[in-house]
Amino acid sequence: MSPWNKNGDLIYVSPAKPPAAGDYVVIQLDDADDGDPGTAMVKLLVGKTPTQLKLAQHNPQREFNLPLAKIKSIHKVLSLRELLGT
Repeated sequence: MSPWNKNGDLIYVSPAKPPAAGDYVVIQLDDADDGDPGTAMVKLLVGKTPTQLKLAQHNPQREFNLPLAKIKSIHKVLSLRELLGT
């Protein structure tokens, strides 16, 4: 997600805060075999329809859709302001 975040930087997520358009999110895909954690990605949530998420990435810069049926979980990435409670 460079330039937003550098490789290896620590991020915090909240399963309790629902993500909204404009939030960065961690998406876990429902593609895992037994004992395998599966694929996860950090993307910018652009929007949501009843059947898919519209996501954006920085490198390479593009927007794409991901069917909700392929998603195991989605969690909002917390900003520093949210972490500090300000």
